[in-house]
Amino acid sequence: MLVATFASNISRLQQVVQAAENADRHCLFIGRSMLNNIKVAQELGFLEVGRGTVVSPKQADRLPDATSASSAPAPRVSPYRR
Repeated sequence: MLVATFASNISRLQQVVQAAENADRHCLFIGRSMLNNIKVAQELGFLEVGRGTVVSPKQADRLPDATSASSAPAPRVSPYRR
């Protein structure tokens, strides 16, 4: 499962984490802003992540594809922008 969202959309990240946990999958977050926002959100209590849910890229390489979900930053491009 691949999800693209803005790194600042913490509520969407929480939905991704909850969906992954409900489906017994792991989350791999990509991007410096994404990782920084997740860290701060967890520290402030805005993002609840179960132990072992979020994995590093190295850990994700060793997991079967059927057990991982990835979230990457969404590009900031409007379809109407020229």
